[in-house]
Amino acid sequence: MNSRTTVHTPRYLARRKTTLRALESCSPGRFLEIGCGRGELMPWLWTRGFTGVGLEISAPVAEVAQEIVRPFAPDLRIVEEYEALEDQRFDYVIALEVLEHIEDDTAALEQWLLWLKAGGYFLLSVPSRMRLWTAADEAVGHFRRYERESLMAMLSNLGLEIEKFWSYGFPLRILTLPFRAIRGRLSPRADLSRQDRTLRSALDSTVALRSRSRWVRFGVEAAVSLLHVAQTPFLGTDLGDGYLVLSRLRRE
Repeated sequence: MNSRTTVHTPRYLARRKTTLRALESCSPGRFLEIGCGRGELMPWLWTRGFTGVGLEISAPVAEVAQEIVRPFAPDLRIVEEYEALEDQRFDYVIALEVLEHIEDDTAALEQWLLWLKAGGYFLLSVPSRMRLWTAADEAVGHFRRYERESLMAMLSNLGLEIEKFWSYGFPLRILTLPFRAIRGRLSPRADLSRQDRTLRSALDSTVALRSRSRWVRFGVEAAVSLLHVAQTPFLGTDLGDGYLVLSRLRRE
């Protein structure tokens, strides 16, 4: 009988490790994660003393997230509508691989920052550099990839002071970019709207492989851990395929 092992994609693992690394010097607080997907980052934040809320508007994905964070209630919870947040303010607002799916990205940022306390931290990740655009970007509903200078200017204009601006994913992207392009061409999403492609992409953090061995998962995670260490000298360059930015909202 065929058996499958579910493993996280290398790029997801690289982003999670880079995210946790960016927050190492920050004190624990209450966070809002916008577009939290399966909610898999939230328990990792909880182990570091954070509490918070995940916003996920895709009902099937939110259902998965609810199950993942249930053991950590009431410290962690999932909401499916913006209205559920009302006038709450958070110490951290996190949006990982979300902004590129929104046509009016400036308006989205303005809305998100309404939930951030003055002096609070905004953690953002986006795919970088339009010259790296492939069929995979189209398949998951991206409007764009971002350029360093224009992204920095956008954040600064909204009252954010950049503390860390990392280009992550190198040398990992050298190994995975060909597979990502192939995956994009083979993805059966051409007949779906951009919104539907975006909602489905929220489940793309894992891949099911035809193997019953847990060593497959261990091997992938170990390889990504080594590559994560290897990327350290390159975080300040522009060689990665994603930007991760930690910024702070100016106090009024």
